[in-house]
Amino acid sequence: MHTRRPQRQPSRPRRPAPPGPRPRPGQRRPALWPWLAGGLGVLLAIGLVALAVQRNGQAAGAGQPAGAAAGGSQPALQVGGPAGAAVGHSSPIVTVPTLAGGTFRLPAGRRAVVYFMAAWCESCQAEAQALGQLHQRVGDRVAILAVDADPSDLPAQTQAFFRIIGVDVGGPGYQVARDHDGLLVRAFAAQALDTTVVVDPKGRVVYRDAVPTDLATLKAALSKAGLA
Repeated sequence: MHTRRPQRQPSRPRRPAPPGPRPRPGQRRPALWPWLAGGLGVLLAIGLVALAVQRNGQAAGAGQPAGAAAGGSQPALQVGGPAGAAVGHSSPIVTVPTLAGGTFRLPAGRRAVVYFMAAWCESCQAEAQALGQLHQRVGDRVAILAVDADPSDLPAQTQAFFRIIGVDVGGPGYQVARDHDGLLVRAFAAQALDTTVVVDPKGRVVYRDAVPTDLATLKAALSKAGLA
């Protein structure tokens, strides 16, 4: 007699193993939400950069002349008139938006001091403080503009420079601006930080230097501009 061999049961197809190592018993799989949050953060950052580029492009305006206002309440930086700001000559004619939202104009109709500095410049601190002391003594009779000549400085860094040295700026007497494109540096021919230019009410340059200037020297320079 022939005995029949037991037939094999058809094997069930195995499920494909999930990609990556299997978790050990009691070990949880890594959660997905950190990856999703990271991805959303990257997308958000890209969107903010694109928005900033778009706004800068709208502010510049296609075919709009350099220095023209973009329709906002604060005028854009404008530079005209003679360049160089040499002693005995007329100063450049400028309209400068300040960090506090104001506007500095030259000629100012009063004595003015234009000072070039940078947020990281340690030697600039002494004259910035001297200008603060001058402002406390003469008030708004003298228009002071500190120009951050480093385009890589952020507004917060420029403001921190004055906060650290204890100088209150932003009012009509002592204002701060940033020179994004070097327009003011070229107009005043500033070749070094700590460059100081003193202008009389009619716009004539009466004093100029390129070293840290103390309070006594500033007062003497302004006396040449008619400040008693």
